[in-house]
Amino acid sequence: MNNLFDIACNFSSERFDKDLDQVIQRAKNNNVNKFLVVSASLNDIEKINGIYEDNKDSCFFTIGVHPHNAKEFTSSSSVKMKSLIDKYKPNSVGETGLDYYYSQDSVDEQKASFVHHINVANDLDKPLIVHTRDARKDTISVPKIPPTPCTANTSKLSSIWSFPRIKSTAK
Repeated sequence: MNNLFDIACNFSSERFDKDLDQVIQRAKNNNVNKFLVVSASLNDIEKINGIYEDNKDSCFFTIGVHPHNAKEFTSSSSVKMKSLIDKYKPNSVGETGLDYYYSQDSVDEQKASFVHHINVANDLDKPLIVHTRDARKDTISVPKIPPTPCTANTSKLSSIWSFPRIKSTAK
């Protein structure tokens, strides 16, 4: 059986606090050998880094703000995110994008956060992990060029969607 790479692990969630080691081991027992631990909030970074440090043989990680938490992304968040990226050296920026399914944040907040993430990824030459749900058209139009599909490489993580050196026209 092929080895698998889970590219959307929300291991910083409280639901994993008591048994994360067992969850990871069960996954490994079922040929899931690599994990991308995604950041949902800049407040998760120390916890995510701890998970990564404990599982360097199998984990990669991101720094960013999930669309559901876009309201927490303020004018100073880009600077904070760059500082955290410099300190912790994640494999990619994100998880960011647009999610209209629950409409937890306004469309404008999500788009603004997404644009900031794109700019940070470009500035730091990092892959960008993009989440989209019920927002495909807007997700592609925010950067004004279509993304190119990429594959994940466990030795050097690539993003699921790659936005090469783009400038957004969204404000």
